[in-house]
Amino acid sequence: MVLPVEVWERVKAAEVGSNIAELRGWARERVGPRYRYMPTVYEVCSPCPTHRDVYLRRVVGYRVEPSRAMACGAALHDAFLEPLRHLSEIERSLGSAVEALGRLKCRVLRRVPRDLRRAASALFDVGSALALKWAVDERKLPVLVEPYVEASSIGMADGVRPDLVVGLIPVDFVVSQGNGLYLERKRLAVTAYGMAIESMTGNPVDYGVVAVVRLERLPRVGWRVVQLTDELRSRVLEERDEVARIAEHGEDPGLPPSCPRSCPWRSVCREDALHM
Repeated sequence: MVLPVEVWERVKAAEVGSNIAELRGWARERVGPRYRYMPTVYEVCSPCPTHRDVYLRRVVGYRVEPSRAMACGAALHDAFLEPLRHLSEIERSLGSAVEALGRLKCRVLRRVPRDLRRAASALFDVGSALALKWAVDERKLPVLVEPYVEASSIGMADGVRPDLVVGLIPVDFVVSQGNGLYLERKRLAVTAYGMAIESMTGNPVDYGVVAVVRLERLPRVGWRVVQLTDELRSRVLEERDEVARIAEHGEDPGLPPSCPRSCPWRSVCREDALHM
């Protein structure tokens, strides 16, 4: 079923307590947009505590190059997802699937910076194992890789793209930064994706999954099941409205008390503050 067995076991265990959420994506009178500006999920869930990155980009018009950390994350993200983009071919040609994945891996690794190839290779292997497992499973759920999900009815940018949707469960990928900040932001992201799926399908989405990649001696993936509670849904809506207010009214939220070192806006933000 693509996701590891232990993930499904955690979902089943969590279902014992049930999740009676009221802020569902289809409840437009409660979760609909409150401003004309509709932010992206990245803007709502960015690591900047005050969302000053949104102010600098959307109001001031600054542009920055992706940080090294962002570029690394994107390369590893693609290595992990690439085998899952080829699920239909793998299912059709199981006899030669291993050879086909080997050729695909060589193409993927050629696109990855040399210092990341070991980690990318390990993550490709994880994605390949999940893809092969799905192909032979008789009870396979539908899997969509980076699908377009309409989200304007929940006040987000027209379309959002979770990394994976397994059945109706959104799955997002994050490279560990050595603290809980990015994981917490990804919990908000899968909540936003779940609400968008609810809005589009009319079906409840009670769980999301965050795949946490840890770049240790042997890169590995940890799976976090996120129950999409009303508390998380409310936080998504609060962050959404804060971002929309900043962009729509052009209000500078000010410097955050601390900045993640990987933030590409770090130097621009502080330089701009010096000229205020």
